[in-house]
Amino acid sequence: LGGYTPHAGYLNSIVGWRKSRYLFRDMFKFSALNYWSKSIDTLLIGKIYDANTLGIYSRAYQLLSLPLRALTSSMNTVIFPILSERKSSNSEYKVFFLDFLSLVSLIPLIVLYLFCFYSEEIIVMLWGQLWIDVATLMPYLGITLYVQILVSLSGNMLILEKSDNKIFFSSL
Repeated sequence: LGGYTPHAGYLNSIVGWRKSRYLFRDMFKFSALNYWSKSIDTLLIGKIYDANTLGIYSRAYQLLSLPLRALTSSMNTVIFPILSERKSSNSEYKVFFLDFLSLVSLIPLIVLYLFCFYSEEIIVMLWGQLWIDVATLMPYLGITLYVQILVSLSGNMLILEKSDNKIFFSSL
C-alpha cells in the first residue's frame, strides 16, 4: 500500500467492531430464538387443531401481550439509560435495578390477577359473549407472559454487563 498507515480512529473502529461483533452475534441468536419460540406455539396449534382454536388462542395471546409490550417498551427506554449512567458513575446500579425490577413486577402481577380471576368478565366486556372461550386460556398464558416480562426487562442488565452468552441462554 505504499507506506499507508491507518489513523487511530480507523484502528479504534476495527477494535470496537471486534469487541462488539460477539454481542451482535448473540443478540441475533437471541432475537431469532425469541421469534421462533413465540411463533412455534401458533404454528403447532394451527397444525394440530382447527382454525377456530387457533383464533381463540391468538386472541388470548394478543390481549395478554398488550401489557408485555407496553411495559417493556416504555421501561426499556427509561431504565437502560439510567442503568448505563449509574454503571459509568460506579454507583450501585445492580441494587437499583433489582429494586426497580421488584417495583415494576407488581404492575404485571396486578394485570395477571385481573386476567386470571376476572377473565370472563373482561372478555365479555371487550369482545362479547362469542369470544368467551378465550377466557379459559387467559390464566395459563398470563403466567407465561409474567415470566416473559421479567426476562425481557432483565435483558438490559445482561447487555450492560456484556454477558453475551447469558443473553442468549436467558431466552431459552
